[in-house]
Amino acid sequence: MEYILSTLVTAIVFMIFILLLAAKPKVSKAITLGAMTFGGIFGLLIYGCGYSYVTDNFLLAILKAVYSVCRSFVGVNDYGSISDAPFMQAQWMQTLCTFAQICSLYATASAIITSIGTQALKKLRLWLGRRKDLHLIYGTNANALGFGNQLMANRSGAVVFVDPQAASSADTAVSAMGCVLQNDGSASEKFLRRIGFGSGKRKITLYALNQDSNKNIQYATRLLASLDALNVSPEKTNLVLMAREEAAVSRLQSTPEKYGYGFVTAVNEPQMAARLLTAKYPPCDVISFDADGKASDDFEALLIGFGQVGQAVLKSLVMNGQFEGSHFKLDVFAKDVDSIDGNFASQFSTLFDEYDIHFHDSDAKSRHMYDHLKQRAQKLRYIVISTGDRKDGHEIAEEILSYLDRIGRSIPVYRCTRQGVTAYDPDGTVKTVHSIYSTELLCSNTLDQKAMIFNHRYQSASGKTAMQAWMECDYFSRQSCRAAADFIPAMLRAAGKTGIDGDWALSPAQIENLSKTEHLRWCAFHYCMGFTAMTDAEYAERAEAYRQGKPIRIGKNTLRRTHACLIPWEELDALSAKENTITGKCIDYKAMDTDNVMAIPQLLLSSEE
Repeated sequence: MEYILSTLVTAIVFMIFILLLAAKPKVSKAITLGAMTFGGIFGLLIYGCGYSYVTDNFLLAILKAVYSVCRSFVGVNDYGSISDAPFMQAQWMQTLCTFAQICSLYATASAIITSIGTQALKKLRLWLGRRKDLHLIYGTNANALGFGNQLMANRSGAVVFVDPQAASSADTAVSAMGCVLQNDGSASEKFLRRIGFGSGKRKITLYALNQDSNKNIQYATRLLASLDALNVSPEKTNLVLMAREEAAVSRLQSTPEKYGYGFVTAVNEPQMAARLLTAKYPPCDVISFDADGKASDDFEALLIGFGQVGQAVLKSLVMNGQFEGSHFKLDVFAKDVDSIDGNFASQFSTLFDEYDIHFHDSDAKSRHMYDHLKQRAQKLRYIVISTGDRKDGHEIAEEILSYLDRIGRSIPVYRCTRQGVTAYDPDGTVKTVHSIYSTELLCSNTLDQKAMIFNHRYQSASGKTAMQAWMECDYFSRQSCRAAADFIPAMLRAAGKTGIDGDWALSPAQIENLSKTEHLRWCAFHYCMGFTAMTDAEYAERAEAYRQGKPIRIGKNTLRRTHACLIPWEELDALSAKENTITGKCIDYKAMDTDNVMAIPQLLLSSEE
């Protein structure tokens, strides 16, 4: 029995050492360093004292001690040479010496496995992660690697990179962070089984972060077919797709009629950067509100540069800069702006009719720009630089802040690029840098948590769970819910609240002003999605179709992107009465805005559960 127990304990200890070798690099490195330090220092002390005892030659004793310590790292011990030393007679010392020998050998084994045992280490890491949720990252560019490192730091689950054309340096980087790189780009059932994913309880998230958006869509499509073949529930699947193709996203998203990913978020770098900007530095933070929730200041901003990032920033500022009592004004400075804004102007022409937005065909360093800055300095509250050139953008920020300092004006200045957002101190030094490749932005569950609850409110009468309702929600409606969720911090600030602690007692004046703000936000979102106000003629045409039995929403035409509710708050009662006369229902469009305001505590509390 004693022999069996000894063998069992030995096997357990051996497995522990093996598992330590496959631990996360930070942990494994610390253990290896500790083992090497202990084995080396202990060996020098023991061999040094031992050889000093058994030989009279001091120099020879030192050389032998160093030699024996070196041999210990390749699994050889010379304790027999110093066994006559008195301290070597104690059993506890012999045990300690053996442990030191194991530590030395472990340090060497760790280095060997890391360098030549790559495939075995990959298999071991995949086996260890079989019970964790799987994060599959398609692409090994610098941004994808940085994001994977964050996932590992957050202990989110097992992380596997996929890139058929990955460089050897990428393999080294992936291994160093404790992840696994697979060169198989087939996304087949065989591939999924090989990395330990089946139809069990594990969830899978695909982050398609390749720099080629077409490849991202193709890989996501192939993986979806394999997940379907393995009977993986859509509720266990997530997709974060780096692409501009919303049509492709609609094809990949789960609906009651077809199989698809349960959570789908389509992002591109300009949109992500713009969303990050207004999330970290919302326009509501630079204006004040009175006790009734009405804005006391106008929101005036300056945008320098109008490439793809600048265009995304403009829309994000419009969607998050509308408040009852406040006038929105934005001036855009960009050289040759007429030659770069054609597509944008054609898609979102209504933005320029509805909002005070002006374009200036001038460089950021021009006299015209600084004349404008001088004239508007006392009104300006927000400056964004999105020139597309990092060095040039940084120089512009420094020069603007230097000018503002000379005239005694402090205005927040931000630089927005495809990589993220940089905030500056008033002296021109960089204060904070936020990367778009973060778990905060890319993890779809995090992004959609509050949005999913918003959608569930609209679908509460269906009897479905929040998850079920979200699975059946079309992509545009998901975008709408996300925009509403992103605006909650602005609502809290307007109401004079720092958070929700159960107290959401609002005065009638606060309720009305916040409801008006919600309507302004809703309109801004639709204008930024290319919607225009529905004409009386189109409304009458759709009303007649409704009377003929066609199951349509009279006031919303998704195909033409027109909406009857894109009117001032004061005209909503008349629209409600008009629609109720036709449908016989009891629609109250003002009440819909108010309901969203009053539901904020429930939304926040539910998202924390």
